[in-house]
Amino acid sequence: MKPRSSWVVAARLAHDAGLAVTELHTSWLDTPAEEAVIEARVETDQEAARSEQVNDEVNKILDVLRSNGYKPTLRIEDVEVDGSGPVLE
Repeated sequence: MKPRSSWVVAARLAHDAGLAVTELHTSWLDTPAEEAVIEARVETDQEAARSEQVNDEVNKILDVLRSNGYKPTLRIEDVEVDGSGPVLE
């Protein structure tokens, strides 16, 4: 079965046009779909863990700032809604 991905077609067209198509550009062609899915899931889990860690660190910093008297310059209560809807510009 031949892959029909646009990436494969682009790599082939580049190759046929005489451009250097290195293994770096095509190494993913040798990766079985199952392996790619597992790698993507692991990467997603790792990214979620990193995001959670960053969020925890930011919350710690904000807690320290607040415990030392920090007050935000804009609070949600300061926002006035006039019923005209959100400004998208």
